[in-house]
Formats: sequence, structure tokens, C-alpha cells
Amino acid sequence: MAGVQKFKFSNLCGTVYSAGNLIFSPDGNTLYSPVGNRVTAFNLVDQRTRTLPFQAIASIQFIQLNPKGSLLITVDENGRALLVQAKRGTVLSHFSFKHSVRDLQFSPDGRFICVTQGTTVQFWTMPEGGQTFAPLSMHRTLGGAHDEVLSVQWSKCSRFVAAASRDCSVRIFSTDAIDGFSPATLAGHKDAVMTAFFGEDCATVYAISRDGGFYVWKNSRVDNEADGVPCGEWKLESRMFFKQAKVTSVSYNNVASILV
Repeated sequence: MAGVQKFKFSNLCGTVYSAGNLIFSPDGNTLYSPVGNRVTAFNLVDQRTRTLPFQAIASIQFIQLNPKGSLLITVDENGRALLVQAKRGTVLSHFSFKHSVRDLQFSPDGRFICVTQGTTVQFWTMPEGGQTFAPLSMHRTLGGAHDEVLSVQWSKCSRFVAAASRDCSVRIFSTDAIDGFSPATLAGHKDAVMTAFFGEDCATVYAISRDGGFYVWKNSRVDNEADGVPCGEWKLESRMFFKQAKVTSVSYNNVASILV
């Protein structure tokens, strides 16, 4: 019909943030927030908001950007995920983790994502090169925890992950099998470990437990010929407690060495 105008979705008004995590773009200019089954981007420079034009089947529980800020992954409360082109909000692929996700982190080199799945962690391979419409592929699943894994954090080299668990331990896993390295369990915390971070190298791990404990773990031997692979025994170097504190959320900036 002549004169019929075409309309497209522009923004979502009248709803508020209620669940999920908040993330910044790599340049710090944009804040992404799940709002129900959609994602809203807040431009902090121009003071504008934009709701991305896709929607999940259920309420979004977790979102994460790749290191370049070009790809966004959303996971709803049922474990269904969408891989989205962040700038335009175009859905590139969809898949399911089968179960709800506690944490999901891109590797610093952008080649993998690590996902918590109950007492296990899963490594997924991102599409290579320009094949952005290709689905993610399962790379490896590792377990050993006796309770739910709460957090995963990568080392700078993208070869190791520290998995913090509700069973009061931290487990160190590798993305691939590495000669001289065996998965390790750092035990001795008095409460659930909320998160654990690597230091400047792969031989130092900082763990924060729910009861306010701050633990520093060191590996006794590093193979410098294998690019710093921790090959020795993990030992507790020091610990301290934040007074009268129950930890609910933790963030660590390893560049500025600031713990929040």
C-alpha cells in the first residue's frame, strides 16, 4: 500500500534493571545491562541509552563481551545463550549450555570462553577468523569440585584458569594439556571461595573467601623454558582477614593491583 511507513524497534522504556551482571565496553564508554530478556547499552559519553534489537526467550542472567568489545554473549536463566554482534545487536548464533551459568569469561586472547556448569568448568572455542556465524564448539570439560563452581578467571597468557568453588577450594586448570603441568587444588580456605585471580604471572593466585579471607598462593617452581608454566607445588604464602566482613562480590584489577 502506498504511504505505509515501516517501523523498527528503537528503545525500551518503563522497565528497570532487576538481575544479571553489569559490564563495561573495553574503552569504558558504554555500560551494558540486562533488562528482563533484553540488553540495554548506556553511552556514558553522550548520555544516551539504546536497547539492542534482539531478545532472549527467558530473563537474561549473565552477559559478557569479548576483549575487543565486538561480540556479546548473553545467557538466560535456563542456560540458553546468544552470540551477538555488539554494535548492531545482530544475533550471530544461538546455543544452549543445558544448565544455568554462574560465571562466563572470555580468554584474554579472545579464542576461548570458560563457563561454570555446576561442579565443572567448560572450555568453548570461539569461531575463527571471519566465521562469525559459525557456532561455538566444545573444547574441554574439567571437574573435581565437590560443590558449585562460583567463579572462573583467566591468566594473562590465556592458558590457565582459576576456578573458585563453594567447597572452599580453588582449582587450577589449563586450556590444553601441557607437559609438566597437572591440575591443582588449593585447599585450606574456611568458607566458600567467591573468586580467585592470577597475579602478573601464572605462579601467583589470590583467593577471596566469603568470610573475608584473603589468601596468597605461590607455586614453588616455574618452567621458564615453557613460558612460565607452574610445575611445582602450590603453597599458601600468606593470608589475612577483612574485619567483620561477609564478601558478596569481588573485583580485581591486575594492572593497577586494586582489589574491590
